[in-house]
Amino acid sequence: MRRRRFLTASGTAFVGSVLAGCTGGSGPDNGGGDGSTTTTTVPGGGTTGGGDGTTTGDGGTSDPQVSFDIVSLDVPEESVMGQKLTLKATVKNTGNRAGAFSSPIRVSGSGDGWHKATEIETKVIEPGKQVTWSTEYAYPYAGRANFRIPNAQQAFSIDVSPRTFSLGGTYVSPVDTALTVNDVTPTDAYSYNPPNGEARRVPAGDGRQWVFVAVVAGNRLESAQGTPSRSDIVLMVDPPGEEGTTEVGPAGIPKEGGRYESSEVESGGTNRGWIVYETSSESTIQAVRWQGTDGIGRWDARWSL
Repeated sequence: MRRRRFLTASGTAFVGSVLAGCTGGSGPDNGGGDGSTTTTTVPGGGTTGGGDGTTTGDGGTSDPQVSFDIVSLDVPEESVMGQKLTLKATVKNTGNRAGAFSSPIRVSGSGDGWHKATEIETKVIEPGKQVTWSTEYAYPYAGRANFRIPNAQQAFSIDVSPRTFSLGGTYVSPVDTALTVNDVTPTDAYSYNPPNGEARRVPAGDGRQWVFVAVVAGNRLESAQGTPSRSDIVLMVDPPGEEGTTEVGPAGIPKEGGRYESSEVESGGTNRGWIVYETSSESTIQAVRWQGTDGIGRWDARWSL
């Protein structure tokens, strides 16, 4: 995995204000970076907060001697959806008083808004000294993930690739829906039994083929919820004489043929069946792809042949 290590702009200091025996920060995550405060711990009792040189808390006074600088960041350039990655930051105490630095790390990707990913929390750092903080974090969506450290005015981005499985593999989404692709079978015709009548045979036609994909959808949530929609599961093929990969959506076949349908299932329940696609008989099938979103980001799972 390629990593990106870079020095941050010099001379940028992050100053807190000393509070006498009260806690710093505000908002739901105590320092969200959107108008909230930097939080630093000062030996001997109390914390620092505010960052604006104001008096806060129960009579505490501001202390401009407490300040920090993130002198370098070491982060990967790319990752895979759901794969653990390591984030590192070197924090230096540029003030005249010992303290500990903390800040949320927020992320924004293919969904709406910024969300807390993790948090930097260092031990107490003596004046002029620096420490290295690190943590493991897994981004659960695909695409470009943009991160910012609001209390340090730093930002970085990571390109996150889709998750790839072999046939039989199971992907569990961030909302605890699961999908397993068990089999991919091309055929020039299929048969089914109507409710009233004899078995019927349906040919694909000259130069065409049906591709049957066997899926099992499950619910890992503790309450009932719907399984993935057929329209979100596509076939990725390389058509003959064309460059690049094309996505093919599901074709309509009778329910009597064992067609997979999205439905609400109870916790621990499953829903299975066939999703059928129609392609050129000379197309090369590359993968089955499931994309979905929970409003925060978009996942992208693929089953390669």
